[in-house]
Amino acid sequence: MRRNVQSGLTLIELLVVLAILALTASVVVLNAPPSRQTARVEAERFAARLDAAMASSLTTGAPLRLATTPAGYRFERYADGGWNAQEGEGPMAPRALPREVALAFETQDAAFANAAPDEAGKAEAPRRLTIDPVGVGDAFAAVFSDGEQIWRVEIDHAGTITVTRDDRS
Repeated sequence: MRRNVQSGLTLIELLVVLAILALTASVVVLNAPPSRQTARVEAERFAARLDAAMASSLTTGAPLRLATTPAGYRFERYADGGWNAQEGEGPMAPRALPREVALAFETQDAAFANAAPDEAGKAEAPRRLTIDPVGVGDAFAAVFSDGEQIWRVEIDHAGTITVTRDDRS
C-alpha cells in the first residue's frame, strides 16, 4: 500500500512564517535610528530661512525681526509704523519646532548681556533680533538640540551664516 506523502507547506504554515517575518521587520524598523538627526535638519532649515530673510530685507529695504519662543520662531517685518508677523507659506512663515528639538539663542549684544534679570525678560517671552537691510546687525548663534546632537547656526557681524555640529554633543 502506498502512502500519499505531502511535500511542501500548508497555507497555515505559510501564514505563520509571514506573521513572524512581519513582526520581526516591525521591531527592526521601530528601533532603527532616524536617517538624519532632527536637530541638524532644523538647524539647516533655520539657516536657509534666515538667509532668505536677510536677502528679502536687503532687496525690499525694510528691516526684519526674528522673534523666538521656546516653541519656535517667526519673522516680523516693519511696516506702517509697527512690526507685523509674516504669515502664510514660504521661508518667512512662522515655524513651530518638533517637540524633541530645543532652541536657544546666544547674542553678543552688550546691552542684553548687562541687563538685570527682570529687564532681560522671562524665558517664555520672545527674544527679538533685528535684521537690518544694510546687513549690519548683532552677531548671534542659534543652538538646536534634540537630546542626541547639538547644532549651532552662527551669524557674524558681516552676515555670514555657518552651520556646525557642536563637538560637545
